This record gives sequence, C-alpha cells and structure tokens, in this order.
Amino acid sequence: MAQELTQAKYLGGIGSLLSLFSWVPGIGWLTLIVSMIMEIIAVKKISDLTQKWEIFRNFIISIILTTISIAIILGGSLSLIFGIGVKIFQTTGNFGELFKMAGRGMGLFFLLGWILFCLGEYFYWQSFKKIGEETKNELFKIAGLIFFVGALSLIILIGGFLMVIGLILKIVAYFSLPESLPQKPS
Repeated sequence: MAQELTQAKYLGGIGSLLSLFSWVPGIGWLTLIVSMIMEIIAVKKISDLTQKWEIFRNFIISIILTTISIAIILGGSLSLIFGIGVKIFQTTGNFGELFKMAGRGMGLFFLLGWILFCLGEYFYWQSFKKIGEETKNELFKIAGLIFFVGALSLIILIGGFLMVIGLILKIVAYFSLPESLPQKPS
C-alpha cells in the first residue's frame, strides 16, 4: 500500500511538472497528454487506496468538462472565422453588421466555454479537497481552490496567474504526499 502511494506521489508530481511544458511549440500537446495520463493514474491510485471513489469520479468529470469547454471555444472560434471568411466573399458593403454578429457569436462561445470550464474546475477542487482530507495534506485543498477561483476569475484575466500558482502548489502537494496514508482514529 505504501508503494502505491509513493507511485501516486511521483506520477502526480512528475505529471504536473510536465504540464509546465504544455506551452512549448511542437511538443506542448504531447507533454500535456502525457502529464494528463500520469495524473489520472496518480489520482486513481489515491482513490483506490483511500476507497473514496468520488475522488476519481470528480477528477474524471473535471477532465471531461474542461476538455469540452476548450473544444467549444476552439471549435466555435474556428467556425466563426471560417464563416466570416466565406461571408466576406459573398457580401458587398455592410461589413459592420457582419463583424457585430461574429462578435456576438464569439462571445457566446467564450461564455459557454468559460461556464463549463468553471464547472470542471469545481469538480477538480472537490477531488483535490477529498485527497487533502484523506492524506492530511492541506496543499491539495488549497491548490484545488486556487484552480477554481482562477477559473472564475479568468474572465477578468487574473485567473491565468492564479492557475499558475495553483499548478505550483499542486506540484508541491504531490511531492509532499506521505509514504503511507495517515491512520484513521478508531
């Protein structure tokens, strides 16, 4: 059992470190996928060891919602850009109305994506809150909360900064996991 928690510690810690390289052109997408897989395995191990299935369930819900939110934002943006391009060749004259409609559509996609992203980060926070309770590692609770608050405040642009802080805390939280789970009082 101690060995599995140690594996979760290093899988989650190294996976979280790898996610720092997700912005590197060319290899970013690969490091993001590898880091996500490593963290999924780490959270699954912790969930199994603690026998708290909601840890893993909330984590997977978080991944699904945040992935859908990113797909909505990217897909919506690309389809609007393509649609504007097609419409420009078909329209003679009234470009102001065209760009106004495109702006509204873009805003709608971003709003829907942001709402789903915030919901996903809420489940992320719930997963990390439970990990923190079960491992007696408060850094998980704090990191999860900062990710959630960061998602909420992305709309005012401070959220990205908060999410970087949350990522650093998450890395520290994984690497500071104990070798074995704390004993529960009888």
